[in-house]
Amino acid sequence: MLLKESFKALYCLLCSNGSPLMSAGSGMVDFVQAILTFEDDQLDRALESLKRAQKTCCVEGSKKTGLAMDERLMRQILYADCELYMALLTFLKQGITDYIKGGYLMRRAWKLYDKCYREISAIGGPFLSWAPELVRVQENGASDQSKEYAVTAEALCHLQAAVSCGYGLFHLAISLVPPKLLKFCQLLGFSGNRDVGLQALQIASQSEDMKAPVARLTLLWYHAVIRPFIALDEGSNEEGLADATAILEESSQEYPSSAVFLFFKGLVSRLKGDARLALQEFHEAMLAAADQKEIALICQYEIGWCHLLQLEWEYALPAFFRLKEDSKWSQGYYAYLCGVTIGLLGSTTEAQTQFKSISKLVKKKTPLEEFLCRKAALYKKTPPSEDDCLLLALELLYVWRAFYTCSQPVLHKMLQDLRNSKPSPQLIPLRSLIQGSVHQILRNDELAVQCFTDALVKSGRSPPDPHVPPFATYELGVLYAQKERTAEKGEELLKRVKDQFSGYDFENRLGFRVHAALARIEEKKLSQPSTRKKTP
Repeated sequence: MLLKESFKALYCLLCSNGSPLMSAGSGMVDFVQAILTFEDDQLDRALESLKRAQKTCCVEGSKKTGLAMDERLMRQILYADCELYMALLTFLKQGITDYIKGGYLMRRAWKLYDKCYREISAIGGPFLSWAPELVRVQENGASDQSKEYAVTAEALCHLQAAVSCGYGLFHLAISLVPPKLLKFCQLLGFSGNRDVGLQALQIASQSEDMKAPVARLTLLWYHAVIRPFIALDEGSNEEGLADATAILEESSQEYPSSAVFLFFKGLVSRLKGDARLALQEFHEAMLAAADQKEIALICQYEIGWCHLLQLEWEYALPAFFRLKEDSKWSQGYYAYLCGVTIGLLGSTTEAQTQFKSISKLVKKKTPLEEFLCRKAALYKKTPPSEDDCLLLALELLYVWRAFYTCSQPVLHKMLQDLRNSKPSPQLIPLRSLIQGSVHQILRNDELAVQCFTDALVKSGRSPPDPHVPPFATYELGVLYAQKERTAEKGEELLKRVKDQFSGYDFENRLGFRVHAALARIEEKKLSQPSTRKKTP
């Protein structure tokens, strides 16, 4: 029902039964809804719903004695799920205290998952086939408690799927935290293994458990959103898109008219560079999401984004205007997009009006909104030129790694427009950075190196855009690392970004990409045969 019906219908069904399973299910629905919207009231509602679900699981479990082993384990897993979902929602608030509180919740969830996972693994079965290290748990013998209570084969399957979803999501989430926060996680006593997380989620997604749709959506989110966003795979993320396509093909027979899967279908088409097909699929998803406002809004955003990727400013603008009016998430961001596109259509005075409204629309200063306020402040006294708006629009596409999804004609049109542009002096280094990125995707490596170097030189000691030098250094590092004769220099530049730059816009997302690039270098080193001569 999560994939076929509206959130409201599903929520009413789950709330009609006060059992721990149904209570946890309603909390999970609120969690998914909050993740889709990022709206503050939805986040708060989800947190309260999860607290109620936790209380139900905990109180129900403590008042009754002699519970069957499978019932006891299931309630512990549901309790841990609530802890994990609450931790992820708390992280989204992005405050220092939120990170500390979220870390504490993650630690509690980890302890419960680990305990349940080991008990279920001790029971045995094919569950162990993908995680050989857990065979030792079984070989050491099940606990007296697991011997005392019998667990049917059907109950065991449900337990394995239930713990796999949360356990997998936990490992995947921790493996993706910013490198600077990873040390904090290790201090709290837990770490994440991406491969273990993906394999556990795969088990859960193939099950008949209530959380199978969540596991499947998590895998899609990882392959179609996270992998390209943090540059986990070098280039255009073909491997991740292949994995996402396989999940969609498998799901299309079971959920042919699901708005959620139609949305992901459009997203994958966009990432493959087929913006026209993506637009068609996003419109289909919007029709299917007539009773699902959350899905309709993210489809609307993608429709506007697809038109941006085609440089079709006049078609992108209506989508962003609607989002500014209807969405409660970051209205300042949508005002910025409206201002940029209006300016590109020639109405620079109206663009200035939109920019001036941003500071009033921003409710809390997230890293993104701090960037938007800083950019908008540049045009407090004078309106932006059309060329300035071009740079601001392409800057967003660059930071979101969207150039990889643009067609070659569009990329060449970008280069032509950039060459002919006369932006404000403070945007000159940014123009060089963007030109370098486009040349890199077009395989013009020498021109790309020249542009990235120009971006560094033109930024000077007091760069007008503090994020340009670290991004340019990163791009140079990636380019050099691809060739054997300059690989060492590339690694040195990537480490320089990590060690010598801080306090700039989008630092966390660049940190992810640097971490991924250095990991690829290490993998390449390990895969190469040793050149040392063996001593007799």
